[in-house]
Amino acid sequence: MSLRFELSMAAEAASRHGPRTGTLHLERSPTDTISIATPGFLKYTRRGLQPHMVREVEREVTALSAASRVQLEDFLERDFPAVGKYSEGLHRFVHMDRSELLLLDALDPTVTRRTAKATNKFLGVDSEGGTKRVTPEMFVKLVNQLKPDVYVALADYVEEPEPSATKGKRIAKSVERIGPVAGRLREGDHGLGPPFGEKLALVRHSLATLEPAKPRYMVGVSSPDQVLQAIRLGIDVFDSSYPYAVTEQGFASTAARTSTCGSSRCLTISARWWTGCTCFACRSHHRAYVHHLLMTKEMLATVLLQIHNMHCYNRFFEAVRQSLASGDFEQCAEKFLDHYGCMAGEAAGAKGVKRAFDELELLASQANSPTTKDPAQAAQRGDCQCRRLIFELVLARAALCGGHYFMELWYF
Repeated sequence: MSLRFELSMAAEAASRHGPRTGTLHLERSPTDTISIATPGFLKYTRRGLQPHMVREVEREVTALSAASRVQLEDFLERDFPAVGKYSEGLHRFVHMDRSELLLLDALDPTVTRRTAKATNKFLGVDSEGGTKRVTPEMFVKLVNQLKPDVYVALADYVEEPEPSATKGKRIAKSVERIGPVAGRLREGDHGLGPPFGEKLALVRHSLATLEPAKPRYMVGVSSPDQVLQAIRLGIDVFDSSYPYAVTEQGFASTAARTSTCGSSRCLTISARWWTGCTCFACRSHHRAYVHHLLMTKEMLATVLLQIHNMHCYNRFFEAVRQSLASGDFEQCAEKFLDHYGCMAGEAAGAKGVKRAFDELELLASQANSPTTKDPAQAAQRGDCQCRRLIFELVLARAALCGGHYFMELWYF
């Protein structure tokens, strides 16, 4: 088995910085190869499953990237997890088809509040069974036993906010520990904690020392505005936790013509979510039905929302790749960021600046999902009238360039 990254001819001719297209090939045998177009994303999973979608539903209703990520912390129910005793590999353990590229990481990128710390001997991980210690020896044993296609080495993610992260020996100690490109004093670094603008500056520095022909995966980046800015620097692979965050807040992406306004932008309660959407949810159900499911706290509500939101997210990446192939990505990205007031470059993510795509930040402080049968939460939602939000997600390349369609997030 081998992993090979193939840059497009245009990307090979370009400098090591800047947006690029390519294909990631996982060759299991001469007749068995998985190919993933980049820029692309890894499907976000919980315990090996996409949230709200069982494997059979995922295969039947949508064609997504053939790559998924699994985080070890989902299985740390004891000091040495039961998954480590399974001899048939991680694919079989999570009932994942071998036609999928599977990446194993230690931590979940959506979890930002952590109390466990790292030391020179282990990585502390918060789990449902308390704080667990993942040592390098334990991690190597798990990797050898589970045989993922790709894995991210243990890293000491520096997540403390300023100024605590810059005081004392915290940074210096993190640099001494072996790990991927993470830690502010490394020669090119990024972690999960620093503001996104700071990450961009560090990524720019990091790419100057990395081989251009290698694929670049940026952990914890999935919202549309951040994806576009990272692609500008030459990042190839991203997470896909953003659609999950949208679903968890009862949102759905629906389309509206940007040339109209007022009531003509609103869908009637009996309309399909979006007439042009080809996802299973839009083809099979009305918005009124999903509204009913959310009001009655039925699990099917988030299933349909996740199907739809992942479909839209996939279309977004397809549009990005089309714009890169046609050479108008920079113009499209600039229009997008300007339309939503997204701060580009090092100013992005600055303190006190409200982001247009902050669903992941809202998820971090959210206690319940849309289908939690909690009377207090239901009362907080009020009468749940359909309200158009200011958060919009571009669907197609034409939209990026000021064309016909934008994506909007609706609250049922």
